[in-house]
Amino acid sequence: LQAIRPDGQGDVTQTHLDWIAEDGIPDVTSPVSNGDLVFLIDTGGTLTCYDAKTGRKQWEHDTEEECKASPSLIGDKLYLLSATGTLIVAAAAREYRELARSDLGEQVYASPAFAHGEIFVRSLKRLFCIGGEGGR
Repeated sequence: LQAIRPDGQGDVTQTHLDWIAEDGIPDVTSPVSNGDLVFLIDTGGTLTCYDAKTGRKQWEHDTEEECKASPSLIGDKLYLLSATGTLIVAAAAREYRELARSDLGEQVYASPAFAHGEIFVRSLKRLFCIGGEGGR
C-alpha cells in the first residue's frame, strides 16, 4: 500500500511518495479510508488500520472470519461481511472496538451496498435489506 501525493506531474515515484505499508495488505478486497485512517481486511480476516498521514500502523485485529467482501465505511462505523455471512460492525477509530456482530446464515462474497439508511447484502441465494423504517 502506498500513499502518493496527487499534486505532481510526470514520474512522481521519487518526489511524491509519502509512505509505504507492507503488513495486512489485502489480496481480494479494497481498502477504505475516512481521510484520517485507512482500513484493510485480508482474506484470512485480519483487519488492519493505518494512519493515513504517516502510514504508521495503528492496530491489527483477527476477526476469525474469512472475508472476500471489501470493508465499508458509513459515518464512524466500519462494516465487514465474512464469507459465512457474519456482519461485523466496528468503530472507525484508532483502537479496535467491535460494536456489533450478527449472522445472516448464508455465504456472502459481495460487498454490501448502502442507501436511505438501509444495508443491502447479496448472498448466494438471497438479497437482504437490513434497517430502514418499518422494515421491508
